[in-house]
Amino acid sequence: MRIDPSKLAPITEPKPRDPRAAERDRSTPSSVVELTASSDGGSAIESGIAERIARVRELISTGQYAVDLDKLAERIVDDDLTRSR
Repeated sequence: MRIDPSKLAPITEPKPRDPRAAERDRSTPSSVVELTASSDGGSAIESGIAERIARVRELISTGQYAVDLDKLAERIVDDDLTRSR
């Protein structure tokens, strides 16, 4: 069986555009987004995380990092349950 390309039809019908969407005022506060405020605080958090990761890596390499296996297992199960929902 061959597919005749001259008889192909679209699977879905195009959605009609909402004329009210084009008429909206784009300068209203509800449609203006400012990302600078949230991006300023991100570097402080990232540096704190990077410092903690470096400290944990150092403890692991020296053999001083103790893993709480019960806590680790609990977090794995919680994560697994969250993902399965």
